[in-house]
Amino acid sequence: MVRNYKSKGKRRSWTSGELQAALRKLQLGVSVWRVSDRTGIPKSTLHDLKNQKYKHERRRGQCHSGKYTVCTPEQERQLSQYAKEMCASFFGLAPVEIRQMAFDFAEKNKIKHPFNRKTKMAGKDWFSGFLSRNPDLSLRTPEATSFSRATGFNSMAVNKFYENLTKVIDENNIDGARIYNVDESGLSTVPNAASAEKVVGLKGQKQIGRLTSAERGQTITLVGCIGACGTYVPPMFIYPRKNMQMALLNGAPPGSTWGVSDSGWINGEVFVKWLQHFIKIVGATKENKALLVLDNHSSHITIEAWDLCRENGVVMCSIPPHTSHMLQPLDRTVFGPIKRAYSRQCTNFLKSNPGRRITQYEVASIFQQAYSQVATVEKAVNGFRCCGIWPLNSDIFTPEDFAPADALMPPQVQTEEEPTQPAVPDQSQDVQDDEEVSRDNADDVPGPSNAGPGPSKAGRDTLEDMDTTSSDGCRTELEGRNSSRKYKRFTPKVELQPGMKKQEQQSSCIEPSIKMTYENIPLSSKDERTSQIMELKKETQDPENIQESDIEETHDIIAPSTPRVSIPPNFSSARKRRKRDQDSVTGKNKSAQEKTKQEEPPDADKLFLLGLYPIFQDLDPCAKSLLKIKIQQLIHEARFPPGGPTNH
Repeated sequence: MVRNYKSKGKRRSWTSGELQAALRKLQLGVSVWRVSDRTGIPKSTLHDLKNQKYKHERRRGQCHSGKYTVCTPEQERQLSQYAKEMCASFFGLAPVEIRQMAFDFAEKNKIKHPFNRKTKMAGKDWFSGFLSRNPDLSLRTPEATSFSRATGFNSMAVNKFYENLTKVIDENNIDGARIYNVDESGLSTVPNAASAEKVVGLKGQKQIGRLTSAERGQTITLVGCIGACGTYVPPMFIYPRKNMQMALLNGAPPGSTWGVSDSGWINGEVFVKWLQHFIKIVGATKENKALLVLDNHSSHITIEAWDLCRENGVVMCSIPPHTSHMLQPLDRTVFGPIKRAYSRQCTNFLKSNPGRRITQYEVASIFQQAYSQVATVEKAVNGFRCCGIWPLNSDIFTPEDFAPADALMPPQVQTEEEPTQPAVPDQSQDVQDDEEVSRDNADDVPGPSNAGPGPSKAGRDTLEDMDTTSSDGCRTELEGRNSSRKYKRFTPKVELQPGMKKQEQQSSCIEPSIKMTYENIPLSSKDERTSQIMELKKETQDPENIQESDIEETHDIIAPSTPRVSIPPNFSSARKRRKRDQDSVTGKNKSAQEKTKQEEPPDADKLFLLGLYPIFQDLDPCAKSLLKIKIQQLIHEARFPPGGPTNH
């Protein structure tokens, strides 16, 4: 397709405005031939327009010749606005991405289009027309911006800077003639290729050379300072040397000073020397103070610099980190033109002096030629104005300027600290919570139909929930020493109803008739406690008549769900347990181990069945699991009856 085509015929020689005026006349009742005679529009066109053949034109609000665009003007306006927002957020869209978006938009909205379905993007002609229909858009080369700069320039940091600046100006009564900005920049003996100008060469030649002094140049630091009223403080040149030679300043701007450092960069000692030069030039005193706006480089915040400024009436105001590209007047209007002019002067020097190289001795004189051309009053004044420093304007930046920081910085979520729970919970609240849990768990107890070899999944979950509930709800402080670290727990005392025979006891394994007295039952299945109970039964020889006082707990509770049982003083279970473990390792006393294994309870959860030990041995696994679940249910019902907690 031929771009920028212009019609050579006389068809459609009228404008869109003339066609709209003719349409209004037709709507007022003027005849077609009269409108055609006065406007020069063919009668066929007016007939078609009157008969609503061009109703889609009126719907779009346009009457023009040629093909219609795929998207309406409103849709293209939205696409244009999205492209501008992405560019403001440093995520600019390339032409290929715009073309892909146009194709996806047409496909999802079922708009008829001539786009290429193979490449899934609009054509180059559509993109050219899109730019022509949106004259506020153009192709630009983006500048590399670091993540720190993109996020550092945010509204919070900038507003804080303007608050500090306003406070300093008001407290020290400083006017625009006493406000200065200082910053550093690098001058290389081999200027950057990006700052070089284009040259005219042979068409089709792939590579065009440009003469330089070396592959890599040496960098000399330039310390520049400008005033808000358009004044310039003579610069300082910092050379990467140990000793200074005055020949290095030949041809430098009048009043320039020098400094040396190992790397050629500024440091605290060199900055103090520049401050002395600055105070001498501007005549700063305690009675006639000067405001110095600068970045927070480490060389600017030394104690020597602070003392020197305080003694001579120099007030420093630092800009936020990573914001010099927006808040530094020298970076905004001065350093860029100076570097481009310096690059041109380096090229002119090489052309004018064939065979010579640019060294440190020529840098000052070449810079003077560029400095005299660029250092104007207008650039200095505009630098302070565009930064909002002077005249003071804290609203110089719009929300679009902070769009990159808003897009890259995650939202700050403020969370409030939750109040610390007390070590001993409220008993009344625990009682209410446990009542609800026990009633909910009572409905989850499985029946005989879904009982297997062991507790079902529902039964196991119920036991765990009940264990947690009881362990949290039965804490009571003991009186005496270390009462704050001791809790009192009791085991259930189970009594069989009188007159019940052994056969009736076995047949009632699903719903046993048990009368229980409950006082803060601890739930645990630890082997240590099981072994202690077994040894206690062996000593008493009457497991059915174990009293509550025999196994009352008085030891510290390490964890709520792992209580311990104190045993009588005359019975040392720990010594026998250690000896039994030692025998199992060495292989001795195998018969004693087998005897202990036979006497060991079939399940660690027999802690709940202290009074039903003989019955429990004769039950099958299914009945054992159901009996344990039922006992847990009865325990909670006894602890939290419907009428309120009992006082046992």
